[in-house]
Amino acid sequence: MSFKLKIENFGKLSNEEVHIGPFTVFAGTNNTGKSFVSRLLYSLFHGMDKDNHALVHFLNLVTPLQNRLSRLEKKCGYEDEDTPFLILTDEIDEIQKIVKSFSIHNFEEIMDQWFEIVGHTRKLRDQYRKIKPTIRELLINKRQFPADATTEELEDVEKVLDGLLKKIEETDARKFIVTGVKQKIFRDLTRNFQVSTLTPLRKHPEKNSKIFIDSIGSFELGNSELVDFEIDETGLQQLQDYSRRVIYLESPIYWKLQLALESLLISTRYSSSIRRERLSTVPSYFYDLAWELKGEYSGDVAFPELYKELTSKEVIGGKLTVSETGGLRFQENGRSFPLPITAMGVVNLGILALLIEHKIIDEGTFLFIDEPEAHLHPSWQVKIAKTLLELSRLGVNVVIATHSAEILKFLEVEVKENPENEKLIALNHFSSSGVKNYEDDFTSKLSNIKKELTEPYTDLYLKGL
Repeated sequence: MSFKLKIENFGKLSNEEVHIGPFTVFAGTNNTGKSFVSRLLYSLFHGMDKDNHALVHFLNLVTPLQNRLSRLEKKCGYEDEDTPFLILTDEIDEIQKIVKSFSIHNFEEIMDQWFEIVGHTRKLRDQYRKIKPTIRELLINKRQFPADATTEELEDVEKVLDGLLKKIEETDARKFIVTGVKQKIFRDLTRNFQVSTLTPLRKHPEKNSKIFIDSIGSFELGNSELVDFEIDETGLQQLQDYSRRVIYLESPIYWKLQLALESLLISTRYSSSIRRERLSTVPSYFYDLAWELKGEYSGDVAFPELYKELTSKEVIGGKLTVSETGGLRFQENGRSFPLPITAMGVVNLGILALLIEHKIIDEGTFLFIDEPEAHLHPSWQVKIAKTLLELSRLGVNVVIATHSAEILKFLEVEVKENPENEKLIALNHFSSSGVKNYEDDFTSKLSNIKKELTEPYTDLYLKGL
């Protein structure tokens, strides 16, 4: 899948164009925006992936109502399931069942179902009005709550119900799904960049960021929402059909601390301030991938030859496995070692092999890797570059952010020996002055990037003569 990505006022970039292809390379010095663009793309694609976006929006709308009903039910002191609240809960469940069937692929089919949702929501409000006197009597007599306070609380619930009905009556199935997409993208952006608003992600804080993706859509990022959002439905359907999964790999240190980080995530759910700011101290893409690894393993390896090569004695000489607790271990020569005492380079290549083994990386996957060369000996840097290029040939869309001269030299040699490989590679030169996607041929562009990256070594070499 190939396209152009235009970015305005995001991170280090003022107004730049980035090229995406089967094997995309963001290359250049530090602090030029490579990782920012990788996280941006991951967040957009993950937000538009095969999630039930209508359900995302519905849960955002109905959760305040459910929280209020739950508090009322506890105050009423019911000890069995035969409560008036059960009628309301059943009605909410009916709406949720219908919403779960909504998809970007079946707009026409679900229009009739939308009228069912409107009907169920009206019925939900009417049922609440009928049982409200019963609830008021219970709160006053059984629990002896003040009448004024009880009335105010009950009216608040009805106000929330009226607001829910109004929002549903004023929309339709298509808008419902698109709003869910917007909400999912915003949530992914804040959690992957670990910010409570999008303002810190802008080069100029007072202006909105704008992103345009060929044949897919345009996005204008405000402070606390996507203020403008247009999608090409056909392009989005193609993206969802093509992309089986979107994953992001970063530092292996996260995997060494996996169980501790997952425990931290669970504990932060009880902190209202952290929950409100959508922060957990670790980017969401790590937890997204950790959750994928907890899925059922069929034993069917995606790319057997690549997996065999990565786990061979000539490379890591073993493999990573998922333990019963969900943590990772390294197996070598019949022994099993905890990941914290495993070499970082082994973890780096081992994670890639594990994802191939579990078919998390498969044809159609979008694979983002920030600094694949991290913790690797130069020979292993060449090995991972060779593996990633082969994955792109096999239908995996690979996007890497790198400043490895070894990886770039490998690509140069590959294109020289096999000119057809140039069609796979979308090379983007990130510099302090922006993204230099000039019209030079591949070899000249690569030469300029390598010169920039190897200049410190060259200077030191000349000084040492």
